Amino acid sequence: MKSEQPEKKTILIVDDVIENIDIFIGILSDTYRIRVATTGKEAISQVKQEKPDLILLDFMLPDMSGYEVCRELKNSDDTEEVPIILTSSFANIRNEELGLQIGISDFLYEPFSPELVRVRVHSHLEKYMKHLELEEEVSRRTRKIQQVQDAMIASFAFMTEARDQDTGDHIFRTQLYFELIAQEVFSLKPDLFSFSAIKPMALSSSLHDIGKIGIPDSILLKRGPLTPQEFDIMKEHPTIGGDILKKTCNYLGTRSNDFLVYAREISSCHHEKWDGSGYPKGLKGEEIPISARIMAIIDVYDALRSERPYKQPFSHERSMSIIFDGDGRVMPSHFDPLILRAFRNLAPLLEKISSQEHPSLSVEELTEFSVNF
Repeated sequence: MKSEQPEKKTILIVDDVIENIDIFIGILSDTYRIRVATTGKEAISQVKQEKPDLILLDFMLPDMSGYEVCRELKNSDDTEEVPIILTSSFANIRNEELGLQIGISDFLYEPFSPELVRVRVHSHLEKYMKHLELEEEVSRRTRKIQQVQDAMIASFAFMTEARDQDTGDHIFRTQLYFELIAQEVFSLKPDLFSFSAIKPMALSSSLHDIGKIGIPDSILLKRGPLTPQEFDIMKEHPTIGGDILKKTCNYLGTRSNDFLVYAREISSCHHEKWDGSGYPKGLKGEEIPISARIMAIIDVYDALRSERPYKQPFSHERSMSIIFDGDGRVMPSHFDPLILRAFRNLAPLLEKISSQEHPSLSVEELTEFSVNF
């Protein structure tokens, strides 16, 4: 049985001189798959349709210079790494300096030596292939680290919920609520945080009650109302959680955009209120991190919609009424008005998530649902 031959690498020859094209085809076609373009615009169009592994680019084209073609390709994330060898009828040091500055990999000059063309092409292709392999390895390891990170977060969250006699469904609901609301807030006011922060913030939200690990079972698992003294102890859980996550951040040297930093913000501040009446620090308005402001309304909504030892779950309509109209303990002034607006906009999706016994829809699937709602 014959072994499969490796797929030929693709070289795009960009030149308007037929003789030059024929020379390069004669030198390279036995080893590589060849494509041809005779203008700069045609070359750019071809590259967008199918990315080559290397480009032989003539300095002088009828519609634009090789430098202009190179600049456009290097400004695209899809093609910025593709090696480009500039071909020309004469050598010019100044042109080479400019070419290297804009991303040209190498230069070939007439008369084209077959051996030199083969060596230069092979060398830059080999370097490019190793670069792609390295990128794939980095991507693979990053995915592995992300999996470990996700598992660690889930483990801590499940441990917390197990002590609180809640279910893992609360964790998944929290993440779905958070991601949807954060996306809506971003669409309303995109300067509050970057879009790339939404996923790590949502993931971190499941650790909001990690501080309950430090609350005695006699209080955490009590089936009746808490006494004022017991409630004061319960109110320590944001501080306990924040301290746990602060120590973890310090130990790991966590970057400012890391999920643990968001987790610390959310754990410490999700019981702070917009009007300053929350705890543990009585923060007010924008003193409260945006991640915790989002979590605050999620925590209240999910508590209202969930069964507890001391109450039956409220309907979605009753829960929304309490949040937007107040009931003495919960008041609209407790929440950031922008987040209240985002929350109202998402009411059908929030109801769908809260009504699922085991939330399984992704944010993307829920968004599709909203289009057809």
